[in-house]
Amino acid sequence: DNLPRRFGHAATDRQAAYLSSETIASLEANNPLLGACQTSLDLGWFTTDELCELVSHTERATTAAFAKASCEDKPTLSDVQRVDRQVATGTSFVTSVASSQSQSLEDTNESSSEPTDKTGDGPAVVMRKAMTRALDEVLTAHPDVVYVGEDCVQGGYYLVTDGLERKHPLRVRDFPPDETSLLAAGIGYAQAGLLPIVEIPYAKYLDCGFDMLTEAALLPWLSDNQQPNGMVIRLQGFGPGVFGGNYHTHNMLHILPGLDTVCYSNGRDWAQGLRHAVAQARQGRVVMLVDCTALLNQRHLHGQDEAWKTSYPTDSRQVLPFDQVLKYPSGRSTSSDVDLVVVTYGTGVPEALRVQDELGAQTNANVLIVDMPLLSSVPTGLVEILSDLKQVPVIFSDVCKAGPSPLAGIIANLQQSTQLPSSWQYLAAEPTYNPLGSDVTFNSEARLLALASQSLS
Repeated sequence: DNLPRRFGHAATDRQAAYLSSETIASLEANNPLLGACQTSLDLGWFTTDELCELVSHTERATTAAFAKASCEDKPTLSDVQRVDRQVATGTSFVTSVASSQSQSLEDTNESSSEPTDKTGDGPAVVMRKAMTRALDEVLTAHPDVVYVGEDCVQGGYYLVTDGLERKHPLRVRDFPPDETSLLAAGIGYAQAGLLPIVEIPYAKYLDCGFDMLTEAALLPWLSDNQQPNGMVIRLQGFGPGVFGGNYHTHNMLHILPGLDTVCYSNGRDWAQGLRHAVAQARQGRVVMLVDCTALLNQRHLHGQDEAWKTSYPTDSRQVLPFDQVLKYPSGRSTSSDVDLVVVTYGTGVPEALRVQDELGAQTNANVLIVDMPLLSSVPTGLVEILSDLKQVPVIFSDVCKAGPSPLAGIIANLQQSTQLPSSWQYLAAEPTYNPLGSDVTFNSEARLLALASQSLS
């Protein structure tokens, strides 16, 4: 009770109670806002009359907004639910039209030293290079797109933006290492009419900007869905790795209302997904692309087969809507020809494909792998598959730590809507700190193989 407040912002805080008048005057003399005004006058950016009018305009606008808000009815639950429906992923503002279903990686000609897929889009490349090309495509096609991050001018921590600043000067810019400022700038760019892509260098660093992330995601509710706030967030430095310990191999995600969160497993899907993400952001969505470090330069699925490289989808009409999932093998599946379903994303996909091959060789089991990029809500593509395979056991293999992970939320939503299969299991990474120089805490092929073998037996 005797602890005095210091530098609080509550209305009950009275600085005169614990600061002398001289100290208050000294602080006022160093007011940063007044200093900025004086600098703008010294540089000739504004005249005194213009600055005074700006202050008066701001005061009038604020007073008018407060008067309008004070006359509005208090929001009801139905009002909130109406906005919920408007910002729900399944009822996005715009639906991109795909020219064709995204092809399976199994369509890749693995015998060639430079494999190409059946669409004839050229030589296959690792995921990182497909991402760079996709960002270049977006910056070229959309003059209002800006890209901001930390060290992205020089290519970024993983060279994903390599060469983009030279081709798009002034639209690819570096910020200081301050994720709060980065995301706040993204909000400002969006409200100014631009379409920002904001790069967060490591997934763990998103914690530093979490308040601004929630502001961006929740703005539709604050503005009754009237204030445009569309942006794309690139969250890299995610998932398994042995470099940098917990802060550079973070595998937990913030799944927030109003935030579309997706995680792709290969370069072709990422490029098609970015196109859809930009279309959604243009209509006011906030989309977060989660990029697995281990996949950026991955070339092989087995041995030296180059099977994880993909060709680039040059037709800009090829998109990957959030509700779409990818199946390995592709094509319609029935309960009679599938023994087990594995639902996963990101690095979990190549792990699951290796388990699929091993179980097929050992037991002749037919395992269906479902690559589900959308993590923030249940995609309709997954619901359709589970509906067709109601009697088939399912493993949900999560890249994130066990607990409040993306697939745990998906399982809960499926159960609530009575769409969860009767036989299912959940596999996730260890709910602990990721040590430096070791990957023992992450989900793994061996753990998935053991659980799959148990399910089949």
